[in-house]
Formats: sequence, structure tokens, C-alpha cells
Amino acid sequence: VSQEVDRRLRLDVTSAERSAAIREAYRPLHPQVYNLQERYLAPRFRQIVQYCQRTDATKEGLLAFLEEAAVGVYRFPVFEKSFCEQLLEELEHFEQSSAPKGRPNTMNRHGVLLNELGLDEGFITPLREHYLQPVSALLYPECGGGRLDSHKAFVVKYDMKEDVELSYHYDNAEVTLNASIGKEFTDGNLYFGALKQVSQEVDRRLRLDVTSAERSAAIREAYRPLHPQVYNLQERYLAPRFRQIVQYCQRMDATKEGLLAFLEEAAGELDGQARWHRAQARGLRHEGSGSRAQARGLRLEGSGSRAQARGSRLEGPGSRAQARGLRHEGPGTRAQARGLRLEGSGSRAQARGLRLEGPGVADVVPAVYRNIFPPFGAVGVYRFPVFEKSFCEQLLEELEHFEQSSAPKGRPNTMNRHGVLLNELGLDEGFITPLREHYLQPVSALLYPECGGGRLDSHKAFVVKYDMKEDVELSYHYDNAEVTLNASIGKEFTDGNLYFGALKQVPLGEAECSEVEHRVSEGLLHRGQHMHGALPISSGQRWNLIVWMRASQERNGLCPMCNRRPLLVEGQGFADGFTRGAEASADWSCVLT
Repeated sequence: VSQEVDRRLRLDVTSAERSAAIREAYRPLHPQVYNLQERYLAPRFRQIVQYCQRTDATKEGLLAFLEEAAVGVYRFPVFEKSFCEQLLEELEHFEQSSAPKGRPNTMNRHGVLLNELGLDEGFITPLREHYLQPVSALLYPECGGGRLDSHKAFVVKYDMKEDVELSYHYDNAEVTLNASIGKEFTDGNLYFGALKQVSQEVDRRLRLDVTSAERSAAIREAYRPLHPQVYNLQERYLAPRFRQIVQYCQRMDATKEGLLAFLEEAAGELDGQARWHRAQARGLRHEGSGSRAQARGLRLEGSGSRAQARGSRLEGPGSRAQARGLRHEGPGTRAQARGLRLEGSGSRAQARGLRLEGPGVADVVPAVYRNIFPPFGAVGVYRFPVFEKSFCEQLLEELEHFEQSSAPKGRPNTMNRHGVLLNELGLDEGFITPLREHYLQPVSALLYPECGGGRLDSHKAFVVKYDMKEDVELSYHYDNAEVTLNASIGKEFTDGNLYFGALKQVPLGEAECSEVEHRVSEGLLHRGQHMHGALPISSGQRWNLIVWMRASQERNGLCPMCNRRPLLVEGQGFADGFTRGAEASADWSCVLT
């Protein structure tokens, strides 16, 4: 994807430009915090480090100084509180300045990159080399704790009006230090481990249906639709070609081969040969995939994964149906490989930021890029017209009217921040349910029989919005669905194409990704477990209607998000599409993750 490759190749350049602009324009409030002084460190921490530097130090001896907060997770004082206050004042002073600011990472949106602010060389590097590495060497020898030769350091900020949480993930690091520096706050605890159930977190998740039901009631009370006719599906809203496809699928003699004559297999529609043509470019970064690409020092940002199970909340309620029920609570996924970003330069020392330059580079890089951007694509992603454009315009007007109202609004999912939950707005019963039952299921039954395409008995439907001032892209992930419909409903936009890899079991570095263009009024149908992401838009707004369709017979045996037999709790509506035995109308969720 040539534009995306170009953007990623510029990441180091962009960061360097910001750093230069900060040095030029920003005047520190507390310049003394830019160089580590031992008095900034808690006496207990200094005592721990002194022990670790002894030749007879052992892990067992070190554990006597530490609190084990979770298995393999250790707590100890790091900084003096007076230093935390000064550092926080410095960070807020920078935040309020006109200096340019970068996002701390691909997961957090608010905070500070410490290398760009100038805290790396004099503060973080000596903190790592002289204090953190001796401790890590004893605690984590099996994963390189004694050989830590680079880092990425940043401060993240959580605020009720900004980021309030972070989903289940792992870090792009061998060892991580996470130190709290303030301010006043309640809740926001960390949770560790795929099976660890923190009671407050479980309680919060159990309240998701209640919160959604409260919003739905408030919307019914306060909101007056602009176009009430769009709340009930009418055949005239559907593209003639789509109706023709469905009619074929309802025939007794319909076959998958016959259906394919009506469809465009979308994945792989764009030529991929040019997508890795910058292999010898300076500062190459490989994003995502587990590989450090045969070249030492390449830094994977964002780790491939917001884990095999990411988005700690799969919200419901839907309505109606045989699978009314079961909501899988808990980390969904930004997948086995998350963020596709090839980042160079480490910092200092032996891993001083390898850039792939000069002769020999072509021997290393093209193979990497051939994996990411091949000249041919994945299969099983189908495009067809879904809606009439006049209906898309009316629906979009309705959604914008709702967006501008004072009615409460929920996030569409844990990945997208802007959009509309269609069940809360009232579009589920009269529109999405008949769309799934009478139109999408006959098509899915022929295309995806192996994953429950003919047994889709529940769904979650939402609209997502991409805007230059809001969400602009979506990282590599898979859906909490057996089959997904993704239909573009507008508006004017440029770029923002989808890219598809392989199924979720295949790491990104081994997948062949292909780019698929959005076309307003047309939909893409694919397996929910087919890994995909959305490239950044470069202008305008993009709105997509997405239906995650679930088959309880498939997921009751194995939760598609935690890959375990689901542990069910009661929910509302369709929840996450689980049922429990004969209690097909009960509401249940999986809380294993």
C-alpha cells in the first residue's frame, strides 16, 4: 500500500522534525528534571539496586525487597513524590505549550514521547542502564533482562474527557516499567493475565448491558428521528443487484459456484508490486508482524497485538431471536498482530537505531515487504452492491441528526471511538434483524458454510465514523463474529481502504495482505476471523455500517475471542451471541477474558 508505506517511512523523519521544533520553541519549566539525579529516586529503590549489584545477589534474595502484585509482576517505590510533582508540572507545561506533540504509541492517544521532549539521553537512558537493568537481570534472565540495550519511553495520560481505559494487550518490550506519577484519580487499576478476574473489572463489564439499556431508554425518550422511515427495512432500500443475488441464493439448486458468478472477489483487487518498492529507502520501519526482519535493532512499535483477545468489551443488547443471549465480556482482539509499523532507531548503545541503509539492504528488506504487500491477495472477501445510494444519503442524514442531538451515545466498539450503536438508536428490530435473516444469511450460507454462515442467529450492528479530527484508521484485528458485512454509506473521503491478511491463526509477518477500496453503497462480506485493518483517510469523512453476525452453534463450544470454552454470565438482548442449552432465549456472556 504505497501511500501507507510512504507515511511509515516518514515516521522517524516526522519525529525528528517534532524534536527539532520542540528544542527551538519550548522552554522547560523545570530544566533540572531532564537529567537523572539519585535524589529523585526512592531510598527503597536505591537499596534494591545496590543489592542487585552485589556479586552474590540472587533472585530469591531480591524478592525479599519486592511485593509480587501478580505472578511475575513486581511492585516497588521508584521515585520520590516531590520529583513526581515536578515532572508532572513539566509535562503539563509542555502539554499547554504550542510545541508539536506526537502520540505516545498506537494504543494511547494522549501523553508525551519522552525522547522528543528531550528526556531520553539524560534521564531515561541512565535510569535503564544503571538502575532498571540490574533488577531486570535477576527477575527476568530468560527474556533478556540482563541485556537491555534500548528502550522507548513515554508518559500516558488518562482523563474522563480523553482516554479512560486501555484494552488487553502486550507490550513491544522484553521488560516494562510502568510507574504512576499522579494525579488524583479513582479506579483505573491494571489487570494482568488472560484468566485473572479482577472483581471491580468484572462488575463493570456486567454493567455494560445496564448502561446500554439506560442509554436506549434515554434515546427513546429524548430523540426525535429525522427520517423515521429508515428504521424499518423496505426492499426498495436495497440495490437491485443485491436482491437478485439473494433470490438466487434462495433457490433449491443454488450453489456456491453459481453464486460466485454474481460476486466480485474483492481481496487482492489492487496490484501489490509497487507496495514494497522503497525497500532500500532510508530509515525503513517494519510495523507489526513479529519479525525483527533479520536486522538487529529494528523496533516493532505497538507489538503486533492487542493480544489474541483484545477489546475487553463486546457490547450488546440486540433484540429478539433464538440466540438472544450471550454476551462475551472480555478482551476481544486487535489480534495476533496489531499495528503494522516498521520503526527504526533504538537509542544509544549497541542498538543505536539501526537504519537499513546502503548495500545489502535489498537482500533483507524485499522479503519483508513481499510478505506484507504481495502482488496477489487473500481470498474469501466478496463485494456486492447492498443499498441504493438514495437510502445511504437518508440514513447518513439520520445518523448525523442523532450525532448532533443531546441524546446519550455509546461507543460502537472497543476499537472505534466514533459512531453509533444501532440497537440503541432503535434500528435493530425493524431493520438489521430482517436484513440478516432474509438477505444476508442466504448469501452467507453458501459462501461460509464451514463457520456457521447458514446458522446466523444473532448480531451486533453499528456505524463507525472516520474523520481527520477523530479516528482516521483502524489497526489490524479480527471481529467478534462468524461473518461480517461492512457497507460503505458515505461521505466524501479519500484513501482509508481496508487491507486483509489471513485468518487469525496466521501471524502478520507470514500473511499476504491485500488492499480493498471502499465504494459508497457497496458492501464487503468476509469471515469474522479474517484479519483486517483500515488504512488512514487523508481527507473527508468515511461512514461504514458494520454487522457482526454470530452463530450460537459455532461459538457455544469455543469462544472466538478467548479461544476457550465460554464461561457464561447472564446478559441482555443478543449480547455476544451465546446460548445455554435449551435456554435459547436467556442472555449470557463469556467472562473468561
